[in-house]
Amino acid sequence: MLIIFGGSFDPPHKSHVDMAKYLSKIGKTLIIPAFCAPHKHGAAESFEDRVKMCEIAFGDIENVEISTIEKELGKKSYTLNTVKAIKETTKEPLALAIGDDMARSFDSWYHAEELAALCKIFVFARDGKTDLSALEKTGADYKMLDFKPKCCASSGFRKTLDFSLLPQGVTQYIKANSLYGVEELYKRELRRLLGDKRYNHCLNVADEAKRLAKLYGANTRKAYTAGLLHDITKELPQKEQLQMADDFGIIMTDLEKRAPKLWHAITGAAFIQNSLEIKDAEIIDAVRYHTTAKKDMGLLCKILYLADYTSADRDYDGVEQMREAVDKSLDEAMLIATQFTVNDLASRGLPIHPDTVEAFKQYKKR
Repeated sequence: MLIIFGGSFDPPHKSHVDMAKYLSKIGKTLIIPAFCAPHKHGAAESFEDRVKMCEIAFGDIENVEISTIEKELGKKSYTLNTVKAIKETTKEPLALAIGDDMARSFDSWYHAEELAALCKIFVFARDGKTDLSALEKTGADYKMLDFKPKCCASSGFRKTLDFSLLPQGVTQYIKANSLYGVEELYKRELRRLLGDKRYNHCLNVADEAKRLAKLYGANTRKAYTAGLLHDITKELPQKEQLQMADDFGIIMTDLEKRAPKLWHAITGAAFIQNSLEIKDAEIIDAVRYHTTAKKDMGLLCKILYLADYTSADRDYDGVEQMREAVDKSLDEAMLIATQFTVNDLASRGLPIHPDTVEAFKQYKKR
């Protein structure tokens, strides 16, 4: 048997996962994110993001497959059209899994009787009971499933941003990509920890990082998140930053211990990973090295480093030339930026971090 389990999955939550696991023991289960659901005004997030979250949420469940068939059909996601398209690809008997709320209105679905003739209907009932008269009107062959999903809804998450409702991987994806307005939570945290000037700087760096990401083909949402959070611990007292480093098991080098201006990059990366639960390696790496740079920087890492140099609030001598350079070539701009840092620190007799030296040497060779 081939079981169709569709929905907006906006986002997929723990109850969805539990239901998919249950269905997978009955037969192969197709998870089908709706492309353009006829009964809704549109999903909060894109089809591509919802597919990615489904891959994260359901990908490890045996006998479960994610299908993008509704996008391939290229029209409103009437269940009848989806079922017909799937039926053309298999000789397996089909079943459609729905919730009891949908069962109560099944007779109002698009060509409900035709749909009922094509597949068996599996019904999840939250309280073990439901009104099945709408199904009976269509002559559907239905079965109440012996499984009670937890009372959880994607709309509930969207209203509350209660991440306890979601699988861990989905939570991490949402936080890294600033979906569902989660960036407003980050901004509130920035407001709590930073003064107005530094807060506005973070907004400007986020905007510049997003612009550069679009220019150079990086993930614009990750760039915005990294830019927003790059200075999140910069205004914490030195004693508190040292305690944070100790709490997170960070071991600083002797040079780093003597250079408090470097601490916020180190503690900031640890803070967003541990306190904000952003586990995306690219974002963490970008925040960690946005002050010193390093050898072999990734694309997002370079973008954040340079966005911090060229954001709209920067007004140092040479900033316009730096902005021109960053729009022409990231690597050329990295050379100019790291050379400026090395020369500036050397002229003031300040120690230069080995990571900065290595980055400068690497870009000088190119």
